[in-house]
Amino acid sequence: MIRLVLVFFTLSMGFLQATEKDRPKYHRCSYTDSENEKTFVFPEFYLSLGYKNQVQAVRSQGPEERESLHVNAVKYFDYYIACLKNMNYSVSALTYYSKALSLYELGRIPESDQALTIALEQDSRHRDSVYMKSRLLINQKNPEKALEILEEAVSYFNQDSDILFTLGILSNEMGNSSKALLYLGSLWNNIQKKDGDVRYRQFVLKTLADLHSKRGDMARSIYYQNNYLKYKPNDIDAKFQLANLLSQTGSTKEAKEILIEIEKKNPTYLNAQYLLAEIYYVENKTEGYKYFSYLDSKGVLQTNYYLSQLFKLMQGKIAEVKPFLEKLAEKNPSRLSLYLALNEIYTKLGQEDQLIETLKKSSQIAQGYKQNLMAIDLSKKFIALAEKKPNYTPQIAFQYDFIASCYEEIASYHLALVHVRRAIDSAQALKEKDLYRLHEANIMRNPTMKRYKDSIKILHQVLDNDITSPPVYQSLGLTYFVMEKYRESVDYFTRAIEYEPTNPTHYYFRAMAYEKIGYTQDTIVDLKKIIELDPSNSVSYNFLGYLYAEKNIELEESLKLIKKAIDIEPDNPAYQDSFGWVLFRYGKYEESLHHLQLARQMMEEKKEEDPTVYDHLGDVLLKMNDINSARESYEKAENLFKEKVEKDKIKDKIKKLEKGK
Repeated sequence: MIRLVLVFFTLSMGFLQATEKDRPKYHRCSYTDSENEKTFVFPEFYLSLGYKNQVQAVRSQGPEERESLHVNAVKYFDYYIACLKNMNYSVSALTYYSKALSLYELGRIPESDQALTIALEQDSRHRDSVYMKSRLLINQKNPEKALEILEEAVSYFNQDSDILFTLGILSNEMGNSSKALLYLGSLWNNIQKKDGDVRYRQFVLKTLADLHSKRGDMARSIYYQNNYLKYKPNDIDAKFQLANLLSQTGSTKEAKEILIEIEKKNPTYLNAQYLLAEIYYVENKTEGYKYFSYLDSKGVLQTNYYLSQLFKLMQGKIAEVKPFLEKLAEKNPSRLSLYLALNEIYTKLGQEDQLIETLKKSSQIAQGYKQNLMAIDLSKKFIALAEKKPNYTPQIAFQYDFIASCYEEIASYHLALVHVRRAIDSAQALKEKDLYRLHEANIMRNPTMKRYKDSIKILHQVLDNDITSPPVYQSLGLTYFVMEKYRESVDYFTRAIEYEPTNPTHYYFRAMAYEKIGYTQDTIVDLKKIIELDPSNSVSYNFLGYLYAEKNIELEESLKLIKKAIDIEPDNPAYQDSFGWVLFRYGKYEESLHHLQLARQMMEEKKEEDPTVYDHLGDVLLKMNDINSARESYEKAENLFKEKVEKDKIKDKIKKLEKGK
């Protein structure tokens, strides 16, 4: 604040000197000095006295003197304002803001708030007034209004670290994690580009890591946690959290390396030892026994009853630990090490019925932890036992289909086909066989396989058994869609709707196909139907809003629809792109640029790229006469577009730039 006030003071004095010779006498105001002599001065004389007193107040050490100086500052700002009003001159937002500063220092909060309100009426884009007003509202326990004011202004200050940080923290405190991710993610991107304040770096990274973890997006949480640790490498708690995240996503090798490092540097950090012990138990019983023995020798197992029971199990004390582990399983339905322990107990006791159940459960848990190979192995053990027991035979087909899904997750599509066919062969009821045939057809439609004709053939065979199956018609529609046969696609989606008219997914896919063949009105009708069936469907709001913006029609409705999509999912880059594009249609280029840059930043963070966003950025930058940046965006879009038609459109735009059109 000291530097800011000094600058204002210097500028006002310079302005006073520059205009004193040129301004007519009737543009002056009366001034009475200490000897009660009246003279006439320029209005800026009062302004300079206001800033002079503010500067002295900031530099003052004594509270009484500081208060007196701020009182004087307010007085002179009021004189200046009155003087200009008498001349029918307008008063700048900066003046009201300066007055608000002194009023705030005097504790006259309502008057300070009033001055800021007037400042924003004079100039809604006055950054310091916007920010100070938001801080006052926060202090007055009105975060909702503070958030509203900052959000109205953020498009003009999208590089402002203070505003983005405050928006992120407010959103998080109010329970809106999506908006918190949006604003803090934008701030992090600015910091990366050296446009943001590095003071916020560590806090932002840690908060983003925590927010993504709570939302279940472990990959992005790991990304931010890793970046945070680059700046805080000695934060042991953060390292442990990273190891925990890695273990949950199947990256146990990396998790172990981190936990071993923690243990070496902090031998008393028990949580790291607990987690490392569980990982060893899950992955390698031999190594696990060695590590458990080591922990036992150090007395660590005495501090964790669960691990002590696992160690007893390794030592063969089955009867002693079985009741405890079985009871614990009732309260912990997703703890992998626990169910693996029960598998071991039931195997050694020959309790095959109980083993079958825990094998099935543990395979599902393993898949949830991205341990697909382990899930497959456990499922195969389940099948081997179930084949000996007639009462479990009906579950074998499902388990083969589950194995197929695991292979799909690791992109082993041929093995997925092998096992889904085993599911078909094992299924006893025709309806169940057809369910797995549908899965088989969907695997064949995968972009890696592209066995579209085989997929269609299987789906028609399923229809021969049940001509009223909506999922089959939908699958046929999707297969023709990826083959770019959009009219056939529409026909099959329509059949799905006939048999299941309340399923919004069918309408969405048909709308996509209608849009591809240029049936705009039909697309609109289907999207409106989705909104009627599912008012929380953000995708349909965005699709319809973007369609209006692209066609340059119903722009007011387009704006409302896209805002609804953003309210539901503000950190979705596609929605930010749509919002930027409709603002472009309105001619609001600065605001448009803000949202398009947000879309680009969010995609870059996710390591995704969308040529449409770069195309839109090029159009906006061109309107703002930033020719070089527009060309860069167009070139990026041209490289990313795959369709020849889209590439040619971008090439034409670049040619026009080169011709200076």
